[in-house]
Amino acid sequence: MITLRKLTISDVQPFYNWINDLEVIRYSLSLFETIETKDEINNWFRSLLSSKDINYGIVLKSTRKLIGYTGFCKISKINKTAEYYIFIGEKSLWGKGIGREVTEKILHKGFTNYGFQKIILTVSVCQPPIKRD
Repeated sequence: MITLRKLTISDVQPFYNWINDLEVIRYSLSLFETIETKDEINNWFRSLLSSKDINYGIVLKSTRKLIGYTGFCKISKINKTAEYYIFIGEKSLWGKGIGREVTEKILHKGFTNYGFQKIILTVSVCQPPIKRD
């Protein structure tokens, strides 16, 4: 149903809507609660692409549409460990098994392509809805 590909600067467009949707960011980076404007999102996205993290776009095979992103952060080459993350911005695709498929694909890449021996995932606790002032 999905494929993973490297993110590019032109992939920023859908993030404008996703990051400004309080339901979408509810379980995501706390940083997303503080950035709203296109300039702020552009700056965050550029820093994401220039970081040492490994980032992939999640693309729906049927439409080739970017629906989120995934990858590894907190990478330790010495310990061969990383933290995996996933963000599916397209709410209409939640609950369709995409998260499971992304997890299988990114873990395979982590262990096979990058040689990680341990991959962790931090999960956010369900919290009350976010309110912006």
